[in-house]
Amino acid sequence: MGEHIKKRRLELGLTQKEVSEILGVASFTVLNWEKGKTDPMAGLMPRIVHFLDLE
Repeated sequence: MGEHIKKRRLELGLTQKEVSEILGVASFTVLNWEKGKTDPMAGLMPRIVHFLDLE
């Protein structure tokens, strides 16, 4: 999941901080997702799906 988030973030020219604000999480959370250290919580999936434009 983190690789997809990073790819989309870079496509949009956004920083991790900007993505964190869009998704309502801390910037270190986005960093951890992108590094594969943690996975997003299930409750965030609707926002992430929207961000990834998978709807």
